[in-house]
Amino acid sequence: MKIIVSSLIVISLFTSCVDKNGFDNFNFTPAQEQWENNQINSRINDDKELQGTVTAVYLNKVMPNLYKEGEYFYISLYLKDDSQEVSFTLNDQPSIYQEKLPNNDEFKKFTNSTNKWNKYYLVGFLEQKGVDTLSLEVKNDKVFSNKMAFKKDE
Repeated sequence: MKIIVSSLIVISLFTSCVDKNGFDNFNFTPAQEQWENNQINSRINDDKELQGTVTAVYLNKVMPNLYKEGEYFYISLYLKDDSQEVSFTLNDQPSIYQEKLPNNDEFKKFTNSTNKWNKYYLVGFLEQKGVDTLSLEVKNDKVFSNKMAFKKDE
């Protein structure tokens, strides 16, 4: 009993002196915070199983001075079969602009991970007027993502 009480006293002395917690190291810049708030991750499936992942960031909210005309997304895509090509749709409309980016593109400063397996894209769509929600989807004949819904500011 004395050992248990002594241990509890020692533990309480050490833990009561701590003035930080695990969240103190998560300091985001305002730009990083805006980036995180406008990012959605989704799975890419076929009819049977997981085939990859996709992360999309709505750039109109992240960089409103640069992306004003149309709707723009930064997309990080991983597919098990990387020879597959996919298409991007927004509210069931095809993209009008698609640029494959190098692994060291300008957006890397905001992302949490970089690897050689992902493909990175800058994708643009016509401006979606009169809608509050943007529904982004990645697909081809064999695979599809869940629809990723982004809130649009008017």
